[in-house]
Order: sequence, then C-alpha cells, then structure tokens
Amino acid sequence: MRSLWKLRCPEGHSSIECYGSSYRCKSCERVYDDGPFDVTETEFPVDGVEPREKASRQEVLRAVVSLCNKPMRSCARASELDIPGSNRQIGRPLSALCADGLVRKMSNESRGHHWRPTDAGRQRVVELERERVFENGPDRGRAQVSTPSLIGLATVFVGLVLIAGFAIGTCGVGL
Repeated sequence: MRSLWKLRCPEGHSSIECYGSSYRCKSCERVYDDGPFDVTETEFPVDGVEPREKASRQEVLRAVVSLCNKPMRSCARASELDIPGSNRQIGRPLSALCADGLVRKMSNESRGHHWRPTDAGRQRVVELERERVFENGPDRGRAQVSTPSLIGLATVFVGLVLIAGFAIGTCGVGL
C-alpha cells in the first residue's frame, strides 16, 4: 500500500482526495479519472493527462429531457444521466437549472433526488437544437439520403420501367 503523501496530481500537488477510480486535487481544483501518480516513479508535471470536463448546464438539461421523454419515465436521478462526472458534479448544474425554473426537484431522501423537466426546460432544449442546426448551416440541418435508401429508390424506378415496358409489349402498342 502506497502512502497517501506519495500520491500526486499531474501537476505534482499532494493535496488530493481519492474517490474510487477518480481523484480530486484540492490545489488546482480539478478532477482526474485515472489514479494519482506515485512521486517516486513519476517526473512532474506529467504531460497528456486531461482533467475531467465539467458537465455544462445545457448538456445536463438535454440529458434529463431525453431520459424523461422515454415511455414510462417522468423523472430522473443524477446517476441515471449519460454524462461523465460524479453525481455531485452533475447535481450542481441540476440545482442551477432548478433555480432557473427549467427542472423541478422531486425530493426522495431515501433514494436520492429525482429531477423532472418543466415545460420551460423542454422548450429550452428545443431552442438549443434549433440554435445548433442554425449554427451548422441550413444544409446540415436537412435530412440526408443514405446509400441504402438511394439503392431502394433506384430499384423502385427500374421496377416501374420494367412494368411499363411489359405493359406496352403485351398490349401491342408500338412506338
């Protein structure tokens, strides 16, 4: 077992809190997914190690609305959202969204807080999607035809031509 004072963040800070597979550096206020580095085996600072990104309010709102739009779902817990980060990191944006009136906290202390999007929250997600389509340009917002659907359309066209040719041939109509 390594001594805790030997464990460091990529910057070399020793004031860290370990949480299962991740840890937080109290000095630089960042959370890292991989385990901390041993001071006897590592040269600091360590390059190429990125801190865990904080979930944005918009990402969290999209995830809550997406999960609650599924059949038989009206609310979601932070642990159920498909967003990287701990429940605490996701809970902060949820609390801010609650203060803005975009989600509502359904308290259930024994099973954790449940969150339900409000009508304003659902409308905000629609607006965010419109903004995303507008930023990407009108051509990217349109539906695109895939290769299998083009093959299907070509098959239908060839079939219609063959049927028309057969009908013309059997009726004796000459060109």
